[in-house]
Amino acid sequence: MTKIKISIALFSLGYRFTRRLAIIFFKIESLISGKFFDLELVVDFGNKYMAKLDDCASEVFFNFNIPNGMDREIYDLRFRSPLISASFQSDKKSLVRWRKMGLGGITFKTIMKNKREGNNRPRLAEVKSKDETFLLNALGLPGEGVDSFLDSICTEDIIQLPAPMGFSIGGDSPEEYLDVFQSIHRQLEGKIPQYFYEINISCPNTVDGKSLSEKPEALARLLQTMRTESERVIFIKISPDTSNQSLILMAERVNSFPKIGINAGNTTYRTRKIMGLTQKQFRPDEGGLSGSLLFDRTLEIMHLLKPFSFPKIATGGINTGKKAKAVLDAGADLIGMATALVLDPYCIPKINHYLGRKE
Repeated sequence: MTKIKISIALFSLGYRFTRRLAIIFFKIESLISGKFFDLELVVDFGNKYMAKLDDCASEVFFNFNIPNGMDREIYDLRFRSPLISASFQSDKKSLVRWRKMGLGGITFKTIMKNKREGNNRPRLAEVKSKDETFLLNALGLPGEGVDSFLDSICTEDIIQLPAPMGFSIGGDSPEEYLDVFQSIHRQLEGKIPQYFYEINISCPNTVDGKSLSEKPEALARLLQTMRTESERVIFIKISPDTSNQSLILMAERVNSFPKIGINAGNTTYRTRKIMGLTQKQFRPDEGGLSGSLLFDRTLEIMHLLKPFSFPKIATGGINTGKKAKAVLDAGADLIGMATALVLDPYCIPKINHYLGRKE
């Protein structure tokens, strides 16, 4: 084992151990205070913990070289690695840090037109099965709204990040999707050389947003308008719960537009009851489950879409080099990562080194 692999393994172990200690600490605190355990506090702690390490020893803990020969070109976008972050992280410092660790690109958390507080907490929970950890979330797309988001991003260093950036668009109606897109286009066109759009039509946290996936005519009109106003690459984010027949119909429609691809996919629908959680553990009745259990479906969708020429992002359950290689071999151009980054961001250099090894 090389020195770099030993370092990655040790840092990975340290991160996972510290995260587990944080969970135990916050659970004890919740018992003492009589409040519910909130996993989001653990996530926030992890972001702050990693930020402090980044400030004092970034070169040691986070700067990892991406092996040569892993570049991916999608039209005018150049990714140093096929690994990108999926649209879930609102902490911009974490996105920058993951880029240093080896991501080829980042995607911002889905942006809505107006500010949203999201669902009542607790709305994020860990679920364990056969030594695997999954996440159930019903966050409700909390966020600052598109105008505040743009005001903040234009004053931060992340706008200068030397990697493609994805802007994920959400809405409670086709008109809101278009409003968010037009706001981003007006503000950022000409300021960022490499960026793309993602249309999130699959998020279970917005009912009308999901219904857009079931209204192909409305989606086609939205795509036509966006394509008329911008030449940027667009990905449509679909749900793994979409039937194969519907996926093929979607793919045929996407194939008729220039510079538009599919991101498959998102979380899979589960109820709190099915997951064996109480209301004290998880307030909403239902949510989206993410983690390694999605991998088989993600791989199946990649095989299903392989005959189509448009670019594809495989998102869901990919947390090892072996799984990453499998979806790339099945036709994926990029790999979206979310839960794996929460549970252990050192999977980024691990996967990169696996994909970059010489057979």
